[in-house]
Amino acid sequence: MDLLVAAASENVVEECDQNKHQYDIWEQVKNNVVDVLFGVSNKNSNILPNSKLKDFVDLDFFRPSTIERLFQLYFRIFHDHFPILHKPTFSKNPETIPPLLVVSIITLGAFHDSVENYKTAVELHENFRWMVFSSLDLIPPKLWVIQTLALIQAFEKMASTRRQHELSATFHSAVITLLRRDGSCANMRADKEPAELNTLQRQWDSWIEKESIKRCVFFFFMMDVQHAVLFGHTSIMTINEIRLD
Repeated sequence: MDLLVAAASENVVEECDQNKHQYDIWEQVKNNVVDVLFGVSNKNSNILPNSKLKDFVDLDFFRPSTIERLFQLYFRIFHDHFPILHKPTFSKNPETIPPLLVVSIITLGAFHDSVENYKTAVELHENFRWMVFSSLDLIPPKLWVIQTLALIQAFEKMASTRRQHELSATFHSAVITLLRRDGSCANMRADKEPAELNTLQRQWDSWIEKESIKRCVFFFFMMDVQHAVLFGHTSIMTINEIRLD
């Protein structure tokens, strides 16, 4: 009997430790997000006037548990249709994901959550795009920038207000031009990688990045088709310029 009680106690302690570890991870994710959006370290942050800042940060949207839920909603619903992110990598270490990319993920997750959290996501997107465009990683674009812009386009074009839909249409060609100049559309970006990667982990990471770029490019092509078919805009991508092999 004593052995059973001791084993049960150990299980409870282990479960508490795991829960604490998970909370600490999402607390760090929350701090990363709040800092990049509103922190003093971000000189380009003009997403909200100072008078509204404290009330905004205190919203349910920015609680660690809510951020985790919105993150999971994205991968449970949106990701199955458009798997442009490498789910195992993102789920394993969410605290290491660039925070602006996290924002694009959780705002799409908020589309499937409460009305209040969805409204918060829409308000964040009023200035969110400009923060990405002001990043030093924009030119040449790092992978996280391409992924973030893809998710911004998806949210604003299909899940937000008329004003943000018009903005997504306006910047549609600019984002695709960025991909073309970088060589991502023609799969030329992969040639910039070293011919020999000396560890298995580096080879794996390189494959993930190349595959993610291909999926982003194909996603932009799909949005370009939607751009033309659903909304009557002129298509600017052609199938022969997409290299997925």
